[in-house]
Amino acid sequence: MERYVTETVMSITRQPVFVQLLQGVFRVYHCNWLNPAQKHSVEGCIKVLSDVAKSRAIAIPVDLDSQVNNLFVKPNNVVQKTLLNWKQSAKNTSRRESGLSASKDYRNIIEKLQVGIKTCI
Repeated sequence: MERYVTETVMSITRQPVFVQLLQGVFRVYHCNWLNPAQKHSVEGCIKVLSDVAKSRAIAIPVDLDSQVNNLFVKPNNVVQKTLLNWKQSAKNTSRRESGLSASKDYRNIIEKLQVGIKTCI
């Protein structure tokens, strides 16, 4: 898809058509019926189109350019949300495991003290 967009489409497309293509793909991205995999695919297409526009000095309307840039800055996209959820889950698991480990350590200390006390009596 990237090759098609960057080579084939660019060789037959004029700037206004390229901008309309980016606008259309951006509108598709905001459709409620997209599943996460489709949304991720459309997001990738937007990224490629945006990068090609920048590398070929294609003027993109300011409002569209800022919307596209915000898409990749905000943690709203699926990949970033997934990464944040994974990091939070890993952090919580680590906390639980360290809490269980500390609990076992305290239990062992108490048992050793009880054995030591019984030995002294």
